[in-house]
Amino acid sequence: MFPYMRAVIAQAHQHYPQAIADYNKIIDANLYNYAGIYNSLAECYLALCDYPQALDNVNRAIGMGDEKGEYLLTAAKIYRAQKRFDDALSSIEKAMAKSADTQEVLLQKALILNDLGHGQEASDLLGEMIIDHPDNASLYLYRGAIVDKTLDKHADALSIYRRMAALGSAEQGGGEGLFACGVALKREGEVCFLVG
Repeated sequence: MFPYMRAVIAQAHQHYPQAIADYNKIIDANLYNYAGIYNSLAECYLALCDYPQALDNVNRAIGMGDEKGEYLLTAAKIYRAQKRFDDALSSIEKAMAKSADTQEVLLQKALILNDLGHGQEASDLLGEMIIDHPDNASLYLYRGAIVDKTLDKHADALSIYRRMAALGSAEQGGGEGLFACGVALKREGEVCFLVG
């Protein structure tokens, strides 16, 4: 099991070539052959932008008869990276049917909808996610970006970013520490940095 643990750690620390080598050692030595290893390989290849290898591996994971939502999510990410948005949406819909509507699956669906030109639907979905997960600052960031860039509603985006900044301040004891959003909104040469 040592090569597997080393591969998982390497992947978690973004040492993808090492993780790939270890996962392949496991497969080649026939130590452990299950769909999850192929999905992990797909995630590594996706991170390295080797989309054909990523797709081959995730399809192998799915083809092993274990069509988990996790593997379909990986497939959706690969298709999205390839700008195959219809395939990405199809995979994400299947992932939603196979597993609970996890936050990551819903986030990917919102991003894919935005890629397909359905910015309002993407924003609405992110809004629902914010209601369910009001402490997740990244949801505000994604929604703000879609509202600003896709829907061209600068003032609404600024309001979303301010709510995100207030969230950070509240988490740190009512504003005792600085929470830098790191958000820059560019509109007609204007750049606004928010600090809560």
